[in-house]
Amino acid sequence: FRDYVAPAIRRSLGQPGVTVHHVIHCFGMGESHIEAMLPDLIHRDRIPRVGITASGAVISLRIAATAASENLCRQQMQPTIDFIRERLGDLIFGCNEDTLEQVVVEKLVQQRRTLAIWDFSLGGQVGAALQQCRSSATQLRGSVYVPAEQYQVWQTQLGTTVDDLQSELIRIARQIRLQWESDVAVVIGPFREDEQRRPSYTTAISNGVVDIQQTHVYSGHRSLVLSRAIKQVLNALRLYLQSH
Repeated sequence: FRDYVAPAIRRSLGQPGVTVHHVIHCFGMGESHIEAMLPDLIHRDRIPRVGITASGAVISLRIAATAASENLCRQQMQPTIDFIRERLGDLIFGCNEDTLEQVVVEKLVQQRRTLAIWDFSLGGQVGAALQQCRSSATQLRGSVYVPAEQYQVWQTQLGTTVDDLQSELIRIARQIRLQWESDVAVVIGPFREDEQRRPSYTTAISNGVVDIQQTHVYSGHRSLVLSRAIKQVLNALRLYLQSH
């Protein structure tokens, strides 16, 4: 298509040159907040054009340039790409075909680190997402999902009680890391609701030296919350690997 069909279509339409697209993916802020950080960038008459879309809590910025050659298109786009990267910083996790899980696996491979996951609430889907990525087999030591009805079964192994789980997540992460001989361990705490019945999830990450714990409260339908929560864990892991 690229070599024969597309050039034939351009010739038939009398449109010389080529159009090149570059997509930048972000996570961590809503569409309106990201637009506010990029004033005057999303204008129809701007060159190169920049469009913004939201899908599954991932915000994508699509930059499009048309010129006589692909090289000229990329030269036209580069200042805009640089500006977006400067303004959004760590909100950007990848470009074009990148996904959060792919970026996490790539960081693990680059850093030669292994990962263990203990999941009390997200159905093992964080581990499942990572396992679909190439090279994950050597980086993921294991992923265990413990549903609510099985908390008591694992109580002795974890050395804690069901009521203590939320306050013990960092200790559990350290223990899992040692038991599975992984470089990093992630523990996803039990599903909870606040006073307004909004769902929340807490994640603990440890490499044996640096521990972090984050709680995120969500709104909206439970099915949408689950997708966002999975991405939130992956993004927290991405930032952790990037910083520690």
